[in-house]
Amino acid sequence: MSFEPLNISEIHNLVSPIVETLLKNEGFENTSNLKWVRCQNEPVRQIFELLQWKGGMVAPRISISLDFVPHVSGSSVKWHRTTKSAQPDMIFDVYDRSIEFPYHKGEAAIVEKAPLAILAAIEKAKEFWATCAYEHQLLQAFDKLKNYYDKDLPEGRSKFRMFVPHELALSFVLARGGQAIEALNLFELNAERFKYKPKVTERLRALLTESMNI
Repeated sequence: MSFEPLNISEIHNLVSPIVETLLKNEGFENTSNLKWVRCQNEPVRQIFELLQWKGGMVAPRISISLDFVPHVSGSSVKWHRTTKSAQPDMIFDVYDRSIEFPYHKGEAAIVEKAPLAILAAIEKAKEFWATCAYEHQLLQAFDKLKNYYDKDLPEGRSKFRMFVPHELALSFVLARGGQAIEALNLFELNAERFKYKPKVTERLRALLTESMNI
């Protein structure tokens, strides 16, 4: 038996009632297909997403968005300071096949597999969000996340660094936490790694410096 893979809108229509039942009463808003955001404690916004991956599977992406962290979009520096514009700055990838479900086997497979997978994913999400719900928790949360990704890797390799937003976000968290030298050093390494255009680097550096004066 063969099936046509479902598109993102079709998947959303099937799983949205499940997610809404579990999250909507807790203040989350559905901001786009397969994405829900809550702003409970500014400047931290919590994000629950379901992403289509190669191999025909849907898996959760659990993250937080930070109002004080900018992002690079092409040759511009922009902010994501609203629930609608929120995007991941700290990402918890669970690496757990039990919380995935197929989108290439038709509606019946989603109806069967998604409820338990999403319930388990949201339970893991709540555990993660509890570690980084407030700004004063962020430095410790980043340390914990780095250890989670990198603890079994040889020296010099890092899964934590594979997530593009992480080190820019950490630079701003360090700056606001009073660790100016560490923030600037990490920023310069990150800017070099991603080869930002000079105007982008200059703008980001200026914003980082400003964040040290709060």
